[in-house]
Amino acid sequence: MSMVRLSEFPPEVVLEIYKNLEIPKDRLNFNLAPIARVVRTLVEKPSLAARVRTLHLFDWKRYIGFDCPEFDKALNAFKEECAMKKEQEVTSQEEANVGDGNEDVGDEDGDVGDDGSISLKTFDYGPLREQAKLVTHSEDATDYWMDEITMRDADGWVALLLTLLPNLQRLQIEFPCGSLWVRWVLKWAIAGRLDSIPAFKSLSEVYVDWDREDVQACCRNIIPFFLLPSMRRFYASKFFGELAMFDDSWPNEDNLTEVARFSPVTHIEIDERDEQWGMCKVVGICKNLQSFKYNHSGCAGFDPSGFYKELFPFKETLETIWLDIKESSRENCTEDSHNCNNPFLSFKDFTSLRTLHLRMENLPGLNTQSGDNHASMSFAEALPSSLETLQIADVGSMVNLQVLVQELQDHVEYGMDSTPALKEIAIEPLRHLPQMPELLVKLNRACTKVNINFHMCIFHDGRVQWGAEGFAPRFL
Repeated sequence: MSMVRLSEFPPEVVLEIYKNLEIPKDRLNFNLAPIARVVRTLVEKPSLAARVRTLHLFDWKRYIGFDCPEFDKALNAFKEECAMKKEQEVTSQEEANVGDGNEDVGDEDGDVGDDGSISLKTFDYGPLREQAKLVTHSEDATDYWMDEITMRDADGWVALLLTLLPNLQRLQIEFPCGSLWVRWVLKWAIAGRLDSIPAFKSLSEVYVDWDREDVQACCRNIIPFFLLPSMRRFYASKFFGELAMFDDSWPNEDNLTEVARFSPVTHIEIDERDEQWGMCKVVGICKNLQSFKYNHSGCAGFDPSGFYKELFPFKETLETIWLDIKESSRENCTEDSHNCNNPFLSFKDFTSLRTLHLRMENLPGLNTQSGDNHASMSFAEALPSSLETLQIADVGSMVNLQVLVQELQDHVEYGMDSTPALKEIAIEPLRHLPQMPELLVKLNRACTKVNINFHMCIFHDGRVQWGAEGFAPRFL
């Protein structure tokens, strides 16, 4: 019996199969080879598109046409090319008039390509064009979009697909190098140009992911998600800087933050990024930030004072703060120009803070370099009364561990009046610690007396396991 490929099934069957999977429900998770069939089906059957709540888009093939990151410039380049082609066609037609008119126009038979996609020769683009025009409100822009689609540019297909899912709530997306169309469509949604269709009205969670060298995105692909009115949670992994191919083309200032004055995002998780990303821009426009979890890549660019400055305006709303350096990229930093080991200022004014996760070197109150006004600040004075969970990472050495444990024990025994809600203390263990030293046993006893759960975390697959307070797993 021969194997049957998933792409050989009608899209209705594929979607029904995924819809009825036990975990998670209402999910769409497909390879983009049969994307033409899927898009056409969703265009023709809106009721089917309305069932999709969760979508996972794997990285797709990107055809690099006009190297213009802004749509208006790309559209103008397209129109100029069309004008040139029209002139060439007129010339070619005049030359062909002297021929016999029996040129071979090619084989029009068959509508399925070798990759399982529908042939561009016989595909009916009428419904797709109508959808594109609803989005662009422009004949020229629609012509450009359809030209990209007929050129087999999956970037255009993906962007059109996203406009067809009115009830999409959760999106996991892997951007290929040079992706532009998704960002353009999101910009139109932010500007209110998609009000005639329900696209992006329900999208509340986005997970951006790229693990391979050819899957990457710049921050300009990310910012539009923060400005959608329905967005609440943003997750990303391996979040690195700009795409070099477009660095010279991007305008110095992006006008997106002027279009939308604030972001409704309340939860941000970024698991590993470099120093180039404009975190200040997206954090600064958040209106009601409640959770910020961030792992930096390497020590360069990790600046506690900068983080504190950006997060301080949310001192009344933030419930979770996680600031760390990714385990795999940590190093024994000796650079005087780096700020990675500077301590934070006091979190006393963060009145809603429940969970605090910091590297030991960055804990306020453990270092006399906390600032001119905090040189004599005690460990207890640095923590808010609302704090419930304290997690301490990257202890570094046995000497550091001894200092930390002594400070924690003093606080547990004599300073609990300042943190009455504290219920859990977790420490990242030293990797080669053979067993729990006596000083940790004493700290555990002190914690037990005041009903605090103290524990050393465990390593799994090279990463520290912080339990429920750790980074959220991918939802697909």
